[in-house]
Amino acid sequence: MNEKSYFNSQTFALLKQLHDNPNKEFYDKNKDEFKQYVENPFKTLFSYIASQLPLEITDLMETEKNLFSPKNYYIKNKTPDFIWGTFSTKNSNKIEDVQLFLFLNYETLEFGFYISQNESQERDKFINFCQNNQNYIIDLIKNIYNISNQIYLGSRDNYYLNENQEIVSQNQITPESWLQNIAQEDLHIAVIIPRQEILNYSQLELSNYIINMYQNLFPLVLITINDDPISKIQEYLVSLENYTKLENLEDIETETKFINPEYNLENLCQDTYFKQEKIETIIKVINRKKQIILQGSPGTGKTFLAQYLAKYLISNNDGFSELVQFHPSYSYEDFIQGIRPISNHGQLEYNMIKGRFLEFCENAQKCDGICVLIIDEINRGNLASIFGELMYLLEYREQNIKLAGSNEVFSMPKNVRIIGTMNTADRSIALVDHALRRRFSFITLNSNYDILKAYHKGNNQLNIDSLIKVLKELNKTINDPHYELGISFFLTIELKENIEDIWLMEIEPYLEEYFFDDHEKISNFRWGKIKDKILI
Repeated sequence: MNEKSYFNSQTFALLKQLHDNPNKEFYDKNKDEFKQYVENPFKTLFSYIASQLPLEITDLMETEKNLFSPKNYYIKNKTPDFIWGTFSTKNSNKIEDVQLFLFLNYETLEFGFYISQNESQERDKFINFCQNNQNYIIDLIKNIYNISNQIYLGSRDNYYLNENQEIVSQNQITPESWLQNIAQEDLHIAVIIPRQEILNYSQLELSNYIINMYQNLFPLVLITINDDPISKIQEYLVSLENYTKLENLEDIETETKFINPEYNLENLCQDTYFKQEKIETIIKVINRKKQIILQGSPGTGKTFLAQYLAKYLISNNDGFSELVQFHPSYSYEDFIQGIRPISNHGQLEYNMIKGRFLEFCENAQKCDGICVLIIDEINRGNLASIFGELMYLLEYREQNIKLAGSNEVFSMPKNVRIIGTMNTADRSIALVDHALRRRFSFITLNSNYDILKAYHKGNNQLNIDSLIKVLKELNKTINDPHYELGISFFLTIELKENIEDIWLMEIEPYLEEYFFDDHEKISNFRWGKIKDKILI
């Protein structure tokens, strides 16, 4: 195995485990490992490639935004055992349109050209051109074969990895046979590399291999977006002769940044329905204190607001945001660092592994813009234990401190912001000690009925004013700001269709738990009593 490879044996071990346990729970349990060994190296590889492609490609292909398949590991309750990145044409938002792709699963790394079997103008244009210019297409494909002997045509299902880690084709497809049946074939031309071979590539070798292949596959993309593709292809091939191949990874232009789209204060207020004065106050506190906690009763929109605040803070810069949720078993080892067992060729090794926060800070150091870590349910963890030395650095941002276990000197990057959320109805709020309270600014979110009214403005299917009146009466009965019912339960466009389920399955169980010793108090707030007031 090449020590300078993007991936290691742990990468494929995790993907194999995910293949054997295709469920969201398994991924969530091992999320940090997937991020470290699968997602981060994959995204680093694809981002390097994007930064090195010729302008002739980047002018027509989207190489900055939406590169990775959304929610790679989340399709309802099923969990795909792969990660996938795509460069699609800039005039397209659909993942099934023409693309240059990169795909990694537990057996192979695959990269190449693809058009979905779904009907589209791009597919029709490509098929028609190929049928009318067969010799020209065969020459283009054979030129690609000259670059690599690992090119495969047709459906991915036609190929598999045998016991000797070799790619085997069930039906030998040649350029000629592929063209004869092109209307029925998968428009799929790709390099497929077995996992063991991937581990032998250095970062430089693999980056150059993929860049070279994308450059030579790009004429196929030009076919789908030009009325006169042959002349465009010839122009491109001439320009390609002047392209300088990447010699080492240090040659990558460090000034190449992936800038987040603009998201201004007006957008933030519009999306969250908060008044501008309130938002400006929160942002001012974040910039001054660097870390805040949004606290409030259930349903006041704490996490919702935190995510939009993060989007605003990283707008128009190269920063990023991440979310982590604390829970009673979350530890210092998970958040800062700790010794963990890692399988290396069947042998367990115990190494000091960076936790979520150290990894976050390392990535933040590479950015000029603000980077935001959202800690959801921050009070549900043992905070003094989880934060460790970070307690000191939260107060003295400019200082360094040695970490327990490794003695490594650590400091928090100046561009790091932390937004925590705290449910004041949670009894674990008592665990938030005074030392931590001194290091955060606490911002209370109450039930803001104006937001509920603005969200459902123009909705003639429900009597929103009556709903607000019921909520006010209910919260007056609760008579405790830490436990009052928030409005986020009702911030859904299809409220008319769902309000009965929301009330019966979310509101009433909450009230029954709160008034467990006095159910008489909620008798007037049962669905049967209030539905006629709300429904029109």
